[in-house]
Amino acid sequence: DDLHQRSALANHAFDLAVRELERVIREGAPLVQIVTGHAHGGRDNPRGGRSLADPVFDPFWARIDEAGVRVTTHLGPTDYAKYGADWSEDPEAVLRDYGALQWVLYWGDRPAMETVAGMILHGLFSRFPRVRVCIAEQGTVWLPYLLRKMDHAFLMGRKARFGTLDRRPSQIFREHFIVAPFPEENVKRVVAEVGVEPIVFGSDFPHGEGLAFPSQYVAAQLQGMPDAEVKAIMRDNLARFLDLPVP
Repeated sequence: DDLHQRSALANHAFDLAVRELERVIREGAPLVQIVTGHAHGGRDNPRGGRSLADPVFDPFWARIDEAGVRVTTHLGPTDYAKYGADWSEDPEAVLRDYGALQWVLYWGDRPAMETVAGMILHGLFSRFPRVRVCIAEQGTVWLPYLLRKMDHAFLMGRKARFGTLDRRPSQIFREHFIVAPFPEENVKRVVAEVGVEPIVFGSDFPHGEGLAFPSQYVAAQLQGMPDAEVKAIMRDNLARFLDLPVP
């Protein structure tokens, strides 16, 4: 009962993703996983090269919203290497062949940032208010900057192309997202910037960024924090995300 398995969906094949979503909902899946970044495939794909919050994907999100299924992301391959054509890099490169510039620009942080920004600033949650998203295995070093930048756009009166922005994007983030800092990050700094509500413990053990014993995370990152905040990060925030009872 403690294991909640997620089902992977392809965001480069919309019709297939919707059919698979219906299947896993029938099977009782509590979580589905998508790849971060824009929809893959470029303009050769009728739905490729689009924000995940583009209304063309509304049938997918409507079903997520209706079923109450939670959405997760995970570090993984994207088609961002294609932007290398503008940066003197191989646009066909795969991860194992990435150079330093490709790794910095196309792996991890940028797809995560753009996923969060696209969902919030394209009004996904004004259309589908029950959708909740977990950004996993992509750290949080990018998060304080992104929230400040989005709030700045909102306070300047910038509008959402789709849907509406009726409050600060940072508030929308706290209501609809959870995110797991890497164990080596300064978790207290992130909490000071964004609050404790969206922060959850994560471990991808035996991968290098994982920990075999969660108590190591508490000792290394959460020492001196109030007990309620430690419990929130280590248990309660994720339980609420999954609609599980919080002791």
